[in-house]
Amino acid sequence: MTSPTGRQSGLTLLEILITLGILALFTGAFFLQFDDSPDGELLEKAARELKSTALLAKKKSRAFKQDQILRFEGRRFFLVASPPRREEQGFQEISQELASYTLPEGVEIEFLLFGETRWVPMLEYDWRFRSSGLSDALGVRFSTGRSFTILQFNALTGRAEEEMLVE
Repeated sequence: MTSPTGRQSGLTLLEILITLGILALFTGAFFLQFDDSPDGELLEKAARELKSTALLAKKKSRAFKQDQILRFEGRRFFLVASPPRREEQGFQEISQELASYTLPEGVEIEFLLFGETRWVPMLEYDWRFRSSGLSDALGVRFSTGRSFTILQFNALTGRAEEEMLVE
């Protein structure tokens, strides 16, 4: 078919290739967005729970001017308020569990403590949030198989930088 100017109308091979390339790019982005693996979901949930519990601990320590402890025990972590209470024979620490989370089966947890260079698995660790708003700098790694999520918590802000690799 020819146009009024005498040229043939239609699409060139280059135009078709560019269009197909753009469609392939959008299709690939679509599949990456919705291709969540079960491992990725488990790691995301564990990281989300730890970040929200750490933020709660920081807010409570500032609001009540009282240290808060995020305690790790085995496969679970929980927030503990520990106000000292006067007993007849001196002070005794009374703990009250405020928020808790248990890691799903297959998810492991390791810690990178301030000043250390190696990740270590721990059965118990108390992470203190002080009434001044400061906390201990801490790195936490959740892993399952070859996939992992690393959270690096800032001592001043209590917020985490997150790095994730899902295979």
